[in-house]
Amino acid sequence: MAAKKIILNIIVLILLLNFALAATKTFRVDETDFVKINPKTIDLDNDKVTYKYSEPLDEEGEWQTDYEDAGEYNIKITASDGESETFENIKLIVNDKNEPPFLTEKVLTIKEKQEVDIKDLIKDPNEDILVYNFKTPFNKEGVWKTNYGDAGTHTIDIIINDGEFEVKERLKVEVLPTNRPPIIEKIFSEEETVDAKEGINFRFFVIAEDKDGDKLNYTWELDGKIISTEELGNFIFDYNSSGEHNLHLCLNDGTSKLNKSWVINVKNTNRKPKLEINDLTINEGNTLILNLSKKDLDNDNLTYTFSSSFNEKGIWEVGFEDAGKHKIKIIADDGEYKAEKIININVIDVDRAPQLILPKKLDVSEGEKLSWKINVSDPDKDKIKIKFKNAPVGSLLNQNSKTFTWEPDFNTLKRNGGFISNVLNSLRLEHFLIKKKVEMLEIEVCGKDLCSSGIVPLNVYNVNRGPTLDNLKDIIINETQELIIKPIAYDPDGDIVKFFFSEPVTRREGTWKTSYEDEGTYTVQVTASDGKLEHTLPVNITITKKNRQPSISVETDKLIINEGKEFTFVVKAKDPDNDNLTVKLDDLPEGASFKDGILKWSPLFNTVQNKTNTLKNNLVSSFPYLNKKLNSEKTTKWLSFSAFDGEIETIHPVKVTVKNVNQPPKIIDYLPVTEPIEALVNEPIVFHVLANDADGDQLSYRWELGLRQGTVKGTNTIERTFVTPGKKKVKLVVSDGRNSIEKKWVIEVSEQEINSPVANNKVEVTNFKVYVVDQ
Repeated sequence: MAAKKIILNIIVLILLLNFALAATKTFRVDETDFVKINPKTIDLDNDKVTYKYSEPLDEEGEWQTDYEDAGEYNIKITASDGESETFENIKLIVNDKNEPPFLTEKVLTIKEKQEVDIKDLIKDPNEDILVYNFKTPFNKEGVWKTNYGDAGTHTIDIIINDGEFEVKERLKVEVLPTNRPPIIEKIFSEEETVDAKEGINFRFFVIAEDKDGDKLNYTWELDGKIISTEELGNFIFDYNSSGEHNLHLCLNDGTSKLNKSWVINVKNTNRKPKLEINDLTINEGNTLILNLSKKDLDNDNLTYTFSSSFNEKGIWEVGFEDAGKHKIKIIADDGEYKAEKIININVIDVDRAPQLILPKKLDVSEGEKLSWKINVSDPDKDKIKIKFKNAPVGSLLNQNSKTFTWEPDFNTLKRNGGFISNVLNSLRLEHFLIKKKVEMLEIEVCGKDLCSSGIVPLNVYNVNRGPTLDNLKDIIINETQELIIKPIAYDPDGDIVKFFFSEPVTRREGTWKTSYEDEGTYTVQVTASDGKLEHTLPVNITITKKNRQPSISVETDKLIINEGKEFTFVVKAKDPDNDNLTVKLDDLPEGASFKDGILKWSPLFNTVQNKTNTLKNNLVSSFPYLNKKLNSEKTTKWLSFSAFDGEIETIHPVKVTVKNVNQPPKIIDYLPVTEPIEALVNEPIVFHVLANDADGDQLSYRWELGLRQGTVKGTNTIERTFVTPGKKKVKLVVSDGRNSIEKKWVIEVSEQEINSPVANNKVEVTNFKVYVVDQ
């Protein structure tokens, strides 16, 4: 930020005498101002005058101040005409000037996982208290703890404020990538020693992650030999592996490796005996010999036991009464473990078929019970087994009593459904088509091996069941409502049910369009019919008096108003039944009142928040009518009026558009307070104004100092020094962009009384003028 350059031209009027005035004039400048002394000398002989200047001025009477030059300087100005000299002493006070803060580094290079604090890179020459504004990834303290994945170039905008200067800096942070080693999240064992057994599947696994997304390579080594290159695996130790073995895992992401090792303690395993024998078949009268091994895989001696039939040597002499299937449990014992197996032995015998006598037919109706005693016998007196291949669902067969029973339900013969079926059922013709159903029962009777079979016709006759109405609830409706009776009936046969109704409703539809004269109680008979059977129930109907909805009338549904302008809005409500009405307004706006149907509201000046400085808005803001019509700065408020008669509530919304009205700024305090102001020539006076804008608009300041001095903008404080006596005026105009206010001061400047020394009737006079130049 370039420093403001102020050229201070000090014009010194010197009467060349042989002595100097004792009074010392004082001048003030700020650091970085350019100072130039322009002495003016009156020589009564009109001789050429030369000048000399003491430090810090150069030989031309100039000095470019810089930071760190603050202080007081006594400067001697010597004027010479070649013979005589005179001098003038002035005091120059250089005020300390604030230097803006700055960023010491523009580019910073770090690595992932490092921490950087921007505040370490910010320097303020004046060590002012700084206010920072950092953006992500830096936190509000200006610190960024980088992490894996942050590699790359990051450009950060930084705003630094020392109370006077607001400096915007840009920092480029280059984050170099850092390789992250693999991480084990879960592993098959955290212990360094793991137990295993011979012949048992030993499982191992690892779940690992590489935060950099690098591909991981897995190497599992058992006793120095690779057994797997996957995340998981298994290994079976043979029965000669008892003892300690070393398992090693290496995880490699291409850059870093992670190693882990275990000691596998393999314990000896005694194997259970194995019985390798299958099911057998043999005829009655034969001898069955089981060939069983005497030793197991571990060379242990085996002993055997049997559940039945066999002797200790595994031999069974099959008798002629042993025909059938036998389950034999065999147990092998090696002294520690036992193994058992059940085998099936089928003993075959020759059998004769049983004799079966069948009736010509069987008859039964839906809902009735059929009981059929089956006539069957076996010449070998063997037990007979009876089986039906297509017996109806729900039928029962008693093998002991040889009795078949069945009670067909009412769905045995039922409608097919579909369009044609529904038409026939609606015409009450379908029951002729489903009068009877014939089932062909196929029966089979078996002895030991041989069977006999036959077929018996089974006639099932349809039985009709009537519909059933659900209980009808009492109906209560208001006048003018349409009554619709919607009965529900269940027909167990699935027949189409038709409904019939008594007066005053329609006979077939069961409807009634009531009017305001139909108040009262009625009973209607409802009948459900399937064409043969009926079911009738009453339903009570109550017609109550209907309450009519109140109405709300307003002057208009849309309003446009200005902030701060009170308006009155009338709401009227009526009820056709002359009920007492409660009229209210939900969410009453701040500053409004609603009573007896009259709304009074003066919207607050902060109702509209969106101010837009456009030419049109600025032009119309001072004219209430034009502002209401043309100003685009607005907000919408919905007023919801309601009328309630104790039962029904009517709501009427009204849209209110509030237009922004600018509030001019106000002067809260000012200096000097006493008026008129009395001052002396060359006496500095500080003028200061404290202003406020109720809308929160940014204020601008313009100081009007007269035709010669012009104007000063952008500050609410100035200092003026008048070099001539008389009546002076200073005016300040404060503006929010639309409206402005003024503050004027009148200053009476009088000549300062100076007791000047007199020599040869000559008096030395010095005048000073200060010019301020903005760069």
